[in-house]
Amino acid sequence: MLNQILIPVLMSFPTVATQASTITTQAVTLEQARQQIDDALPGELANDPLSFQWETWGPRLRARQVDTPAIPGGTSVQVEIKKAAPNKWDVGINVPIVKNIAAGEKVRIYMWARSDDETEISTRLQQSFEPYNGFGDFQPTITNEWKLISYEAIADRTLEGGKAALTIQLGAKKQSVEIGQIYVTREAV
Repeated sequence: MLNQILIPVLMSFPTVATQASTITTQAVTLEQARQQIDDALPGELANDPLSFQWETWGPRLRARQVDTPAIPGGTSVQVEIKKAAPNKWDVGINVPIVKNIAAGEKVRIYMWARSDDETEISTRLQQSFEPYNGFGDFQPTITNEWKLISYEAIADRTLEGGKAALTIQLGAKKQSVEIGQIYVTREAV
């Protein structure tokens, strides 16, 4: 089961696809799968890309995990916003950051996403508590086609694992958005 998830996930990254011979095709445990993903990506994972235990918030929001065979991993979270919120940050998703990110580290974010209509979403890495200090604000445009979004930022502050998240703000308009697996890596520069 994990190999059906792991191999397509790893092959979706161009740098990994060129190293395909190093990918294990034997049965693996969940921890081994995480380690193989971590080994294949630049830097070290700061989140758990195999977990969809994400926090959602906001009024008029419905979120559910759905099977998504069109993307690596085969799973996404579908979020339906029934009415635009007064602020885009009033509705969204928090993806937990489980390892510390130190000030000065290069952080890379990879995320599968699509929506029912062309839309701009807002993402950032931030503390999970007030005043929600963070960095790496990025506003990718997504469409009804699955797209692997990637970007990088240099951490201008330290974020403590377990007390930080990749935040995806979705409240700008009525819409349906699907977010697939997310990979957040960090490395010293």
